[in-house]
Amino acid sequence: MSETFLYFAYGSNLDPDRLHINCPSAKLVSAGNLPGYRLDFTKTSEKRWRGGVADIVQDSEANVWGGIWLISESESDALDRQEGVHLSPQGYRRLEVKIKGSNGRQYTCRTYEVSSREGFGLLPSPAYKSTLVRGSRYCDLPSDYQIYIGKLPDNGNSGGDPNLSP
Repeated sequence: MSETFLYFAYGSNLDPDRLHINCPSAKLVSAGNLPGYRLDFTKTSEKRWRGGVADIVQDSEANVWGGIWLISESESDALDRQEGVHLSPQGYRRLEVKIKGSNGRQYTCRTYEVSSREGFGLLPSPAYKSTLVRGSRYCDLPSDYQIYIGKLPDNGNSGGDPNLSP
């Protein structure tokens, strides 16, 4: 068994402050691109984020940028818990994806997708959106994608705490 795994983050875990709550070993490898998916907000998180949370949805004409992180295998269960893999019904489920790094390399990464979607185009809270913006800058995603994230509408709900543990 490997001592580490690669994780593709496209939502709040783009922000290292958020990711390091549950995965303190996480180290950014590269920005990366997931072809054949689009970023959407398909589930609400009322307790933690007070709005829609990110998901990847299959779409042959789209792609999602994110961060490729190297994480210690010992933190795998903590990441699964954060993503609600253990819940019934599940929050997110694990998915293995092929990512093209901005450094030109190909990576096989773990990521997560929403298990039971509530709808499409749900609005994130300002706190969640600002976490995505910070993370997209930290991961050095392409500037046009950072602009896209920054222009996403939000629901205006105050509150939402990115520092809540699972």
